[in-house]
Amino acid sequence: MSYFAQVLTGAQIDSVLVDSEVTYIMLTNGTQITIRGLVVVQPKHTKTASSGASVNGLKPERHF
Repeated sequence: MSYFAQVLTGAQIDSVLVDSEVTYIMLTNGTQITIRGLVVVQPKHTKTASSGASVNGLKPERHF
């Protein structure tokens, strides 16, 4: 298992900060992850969710 996988396995996210170039993910254990470039998050689809529909009450963001 990679170091990155070890850090993230079982971790909980405390906060996420995003600007136009960098995404910062703060974990509850104090670890900060900095990601430069494109970050893509694929939400888990539920039975009632479809493309463009809300998932768990959240609407997907689209940036072009």
